[in-house]
Amino acid sequence: MNGADPMLASIEIDMSACPAWRRSPRILVLGAGAVGGYFAAKLARAGHRVAVVEPWRDHADTIGRSGLTISEPDGTLVKARMPVLDMASASRLDLGESFDVVILALKSYDTPWAARFVAPLLSRDGVVLTVQNGVNEMELASILGAGRVSGCVVALLSAELVRPGEIVRTTPLGGKTYVALRIGEIDAPASLRSAVLVTIMSCVDSAGETHDLISERWSKLVVNVMRNALSASTGLSGNERDLNPLSLSISLRLGAEAIAVARAAGHRLIDIAGLSPSQIVAAVDGNVGAFGDVAAHLAMAAARRNDLQRPSMAQDLAKGRRTEIRNINGLVSDIGRGLGVPTPANDTLIALVEEMQRSRQVPGRDKLGWLADRLLPHRSSGSAKATG
Repeated sequence: MNGADPMLASIEIDMSACPAWRRSPRILVLGAGAVGGYFAAKLARAGHRVAVVEPWRDHADTIGRSGLTISEPDGTLVKARMPVLDMASASRLDLGESFDVVILALKSYDTPWAARFVAPLLSRDGVVLTVQNGVNEMELASILGAGRVSGCVVALLSAELVRPGEIVRTTPLGGKTYVALRIGEIDAPASLRSAVLVTIMSCVDSAGETHDLISERWSKLVVNVMRNALSASTGLSGNERDLNPLSLSISLRLGAEAIAVARAAGHRLIDIAGLSPSQIVAAVDGNVGAFGDVAAHLAMAAARRNDLQRPSMAQDLAKGRRTEIRNINGLVSDIGRGLGVPTPANDTLIALVEEMQRSRQVPGRDKLGWLADRLLPHRSSGSAKATG
């Protein structure tokens, strides 16, 4: 998904034509973890009025005392201070202290209560901008109304909260050739509000307006389906996962199922981590050339990525926290079941991760072999030839 994608536009707007809050919005970040904290720090450093609500008390207390510190991929440190509101005080804010933009950065499974929590905190024409994984816009709209919801697909931003108050970004910044933040509306090809949000969020990373938010969402969902739970269960970093032919074969099988479900549901897919959906399907269907092309592309991407990078689900499972498995792979499985599209690879991985959560199992490479035995029974054919 390159910057040349015709669905994305670089936005220049006349700010004088916008309502007053859009010239100087009051921003609340709900969930100041790795991604939410990164947004909050970059926005505050750029001079925006930002406050955060963070459920993890140690992290919230550290932000209140000394702010957030962000380590960029080139080693640059970004430090920023901002008010921290606890859940109780935020819920008691009067309308004079409402927020114009609420950036929702909590886990997908927190979406229903989060929507109800922020509803009374929004200004008259305030908006919730979700930067979450999964596809949560419709659920938010069912609670808040579609006019209160915008989406931001975070296409290129991986970070880790290494300790309270400190976040390390593990993927490179976007730029003219790759738009990192894709912002749009649920059911509108373009809007002034999206254009303004793009302008505001450009201080976080490269940003553009997408004219097909749901297609962007589903394309990002396929990426998450391929990567997150596989790294979480096996303990493989992002680079280890993509450079290992065995885990790559499993990853592609997971992605091909998600692509089949998306197509059956009528969703258009854009490039997936720089790959076309047809390349992924061909690699799974036994096209050795396609598998080699995919492997080469992902190897190039790995060379630009920090070796310590791991998806958020891997961080959660390793720390004994609840994962988003049901909001990512589970979403594909559930929709597939309703449409009659089989998803055996995703079903198997869901069962493994949920059992690991229940029994507090430690992620490990033995899980890779376990998955391969069940998902790649004929390793001598098709893409599995590349696994040796």
